[in-house]
Amino acid sequence: MTFSECYKAFKPEMQQDRVLMTSNEDAKQRVKYFRSSRRTINKINSDSSKTYTAEFNVFSMMTPAEKSSFTGLNVSKSRDHEEMKLRKRRRTRAVQLEERSTLNWYPSFTTEVKNQGSCGSCWSFAGITVLESRAAINEGTLRQYSEQEIIDCNSSGQECEGGWYSTVWSYVKSAGRLASEASYPYTGVKGSCRSGSVYSSLDKLITSYDDYGGWNEADLVSDLGSGPVAIAVNANDNFMDYASGIFNEAVDTSPNHAVVAVGYAPTFFYVRNSWGSNWGDGGYISLARGVCTSLTYSYYSAHIELFSNAKELEE
Repeated sequence: MTFSECYKAFKPEMQQDRVLMTSNEDAKQRVKYFRSSRRTINKINSDSSKTYTAEFNVFSMMTPAEKSSFTGLNVSKSRDHEEMKLRKRRRTRAVQLEERSTLNWYPSFTTEVKNQGSCGSCWSFAGITVLESRAAINEGTLRQYSEQEIIDCNSSGQECEGGWYSTVWSYVKSAGRLASEASYPYTGVKGSCRSGSVYSSLDKLITSYDDYGGWNEADLVSDLGSGPVAIAVNANDNFMDYASGIFNEAVDTSPNHAVVAVGYAPTFFYVRNSWGSNWGDGGYISLARGVCTSLTYSYYSAHIELFSNAKELEE
């Protein structure tokens, strides 16, 4: 693929994500980044040790700064961060669920894949995805809730510049409600809070939540037994180039992106991203188990417990 072909193919997505080619100098820079992406993609796809394939996508012509705007996880924003780094894994369930060989909450208990765009709001999307899915598991009804309300209205200053997913649950637990996606749609920029003037579709949902650091694959498998789990990964260039297969790269251990594990198989975890359905495998990526992948050593997981009587409010 040439630069011109790539730009023509992904120009609509770039414009939607507010990534624009503004000048001849800008175009020259993008050609440079495209050529670097092409070398990386060709190298991955010709390496027999890789168990995944890479492809050109909307990231192939972006600068490093632009790419970083599509992540947005800030570990320092996590609740009791210093304590979380030190404390051991705490179990809150009295009964441990029996591990299955495979488990997948997709598609029955997941909404359609969403797109955060160039707002560093992955934390909001991960938190909302877990909330949507676990509410559906409890109630049997799958609803879409508003990431934008969280970005506009949370009091922690976590917006498009990054945040932590438990901020979503803290906000909902305190407010006792949350707007639907339809009544408070996503704009991808910080706006004025409108929480008092929109339809609340969720009432008193969250009873408790917890997040914790450290890596233990068995813990994640166990947590997935009760529903999708928010996790932190390092979304490096190879991660962004992912197309299909099982991602088995060794990467930097510093997490920069929030995603949601929705299931597992003997060799991988099945993970939902927030870069739209055109990215990866329909918006998902399979992360290898048992090797130093983007998930290993970058594991900050979280779960929430829900009321069994979540209900819709009258408009």
